This record gives sequence, C-alpha cells and structure tokens, in this order.
Amino acid sequence: MVRRRIEIALIVLCAAAVSLLIFPSACRQVPEETLNNNAKANGEETRNASLDLATDAAAAWEQTPRTLERMRTSAGMFDRAFEYSDTQTYDNLWKAARSCAWLAEYGGDSVERERYTRDGLTYANTALKENSDGVEAIFYHGVLAG
Repeated sequence: MVRRRIEIALIVLCAAAVSLLIFPSACRQVPEETLNNNAKANGEETRNASLDLATDAAAAWEQTPRTLERMRTSAGMFDRAFEYSDTQTYDNLWKAARSCAWLAEYGGDSVERERYTRDGLTYANTALKENSDGVEAIFYHGVLAG
C-alpha cells in the first residue's frame, strides 16, 4: 500500500516536471506586438469621422444576435479607425480585441481565425501598454493567448 502511494507520488512529480518544461515554451510563442505609433495625426474632420467609426464598431458588437458578418464589420471598422491616433484609446483597443476574440473562436477557416487571433493580441497588447492594470485587456489577452 505504501509502495503504491510512493509510485503514484513519483508519477505525479514527473508529470509536473514535464509540464513545467513544456508550458513555459508555449507561453513564449504569444506575440508581443503592439500598434505602431505612426498613426495619422487627426484633423478635426478626420478626428470626428474616426471616432464615429470606432463608436459604430463598438455598436456592431452590441447588436444581437452576433453574426459572423457583423463581427467582421466590427473588426474591420476598428482596424480602419486605428489608422488615426485619437481613436487608439484603451476602451477602443480592448473592444477591438473583444471583437477579434469572437472571430478567433467562431470565424471561418483556420487561417482567418489565426489572423484575428494575432490582430486581437496586438490590440490587447497595445491596450495593456496604455493601461497595464486594465482588466478587460488582461482578460482578452488571456482569451486570445490561450
């Protein structure tokens, strides 16, 4: 009986040691990209248009039921809005990561899902750069990183 418990403890210990060797290397594969700081400076007209675009992108998420087409529209609108620096706020960035997380889970083929995963991680990383304690960005970074 005691010998059996020792064998089980050794098996568990070996499994834990192997998992420690495997999982840290998997975490290193998560990209640490952020949006570039070369976004276009906003004039008054383009500033309002880009903010409206980001607002519409967030509103597309709120519409139910969420469809593949609606979420693709949301992600595309965020992508266009982020061409301007004024829209690269913490709130917009984590909401873009949220749209990408949905598409990474329910999107079309594996290539499309991988692209949305990478885009979402970029948005989440940039949001964390803006606000390192932001729980929404931390959550969606974790969802997208796996």
